[in-house]
Amino acid sequence: MKRFYDADHQRLIYIGHAATEEFRDSHWKTDDFRRAVTATPNSWVAKTTRRFLSKGSRVLEGGCGPANHVYALQNQGFEAVGVDFAPKTVSLLKDAAPELDIRLGDVRSLPFENQSFDGYWSLGVIEHFWGGYQQIAEEMHRVLRKEGFLFLTFPAMTDIRVWKAKRGKYSIWQDGAREPDGFYQFALSSEETIENFSKL
Repeated sequence: MKRFYDADHQRLIYIGHAATEEFRDSHWKTDDFRRAVTATPNSWVAKTTRRFLSKGSRVLEGGCGPANHVYALQNQGFEAVGVDFAPKTVSLLKDAAPELDIRLGDVRSLPFENQSFDGYWSLGVIEHFWGGYQQIAEEMHRVLRKEGFLFLTFPAMTDIRVWKAKRGKYSIWQDGAREPDGFYQFALSSEETIENFSKL
């Protein structure tokens, strides 16, 4: 995986394998899918959710991958729903864990009505879109209830990454707005991302 510093946007650009449906399907491939789903019945996601939401609350994981957190949330008494855009992964999940509510869908255009959820988990999703995360953020805002909670993680421009960028430790990105072949993800500015989400 190659890393470049985009000084105009103060972010890192990772290039290697594009985060396509096919890549995600192969990324989660395992000989025992059921075991991958049920391996952490009280995951840190479920523990964190319990601090903010009561049992019975409806919680969505957008970009759920192997759905182990969806399983943990359901196991801990939440009404959990998972959405993923990788069709083979969703099909495997329906076979391996039919008790889970897993749906094929795009986090930029979710198949749910307004204010459908008390909580929304997004674990390492928003950084994979070259065009940015604005559509994803708007959909998060749309499907969350007014007093709902968004739980968001993404690769950030940590102090050490900023330090390395200032000292020229990364190659400089010079290709402008064109999406490169093999674009995988960004490492984003936490301050800018928080500010952008706060405007919704």
